Formats: sequence, C-alpha cells, structure tokens
Amino acid sequence: MTEPAANRASWTEIAPATQWNIPEPSDWECELYGTGRNMVFRPTKGNEPNWFWRQMQYLAFGNRWVKRAP
Repeated sequence: MTEPAANRASWTEIAPATQWNIPEPSDWECELYGTGRNMVFRPTKGNEPNWFWRQMQYLAFGNRWVKRAP
C-alpha cells in the first residue's frame, strides 16, 4: 500500500543541500614508479614534499616529482 503524497517526505527534506569542498591541487606531480604516463599523484596545495623527501622517493622507488605550470 502506498502512502498519500502529502505524507511522503520530499528529497530536499531527506538529503539537504550540501556544499562540496574540493581542495586546490598543488603544482607538483609525482610520476609513480617512473612510468611518466598514467600513474600520477598530485597532492593538495601546501602538502608538497620537501627536496629531501622527493630525492629519497626517486632513489628508492623511481618516483619522479615534477613541478607543472598552473
């Protein structure tokens, strides 16, 4: 048995409008495992690794960090 339309809650009452907070991406990209093609990691702005971290990732795993133009 279906409820009358007056008794059903509308979609806006069930799921109110939400605002999406999408973080801004960094200018740095990490080409994972030296592929340089389709495996890329881009951190959020302000969470980029420092020089030492980037060099150690390159030596240990072949991950190359590249600064791209915005």
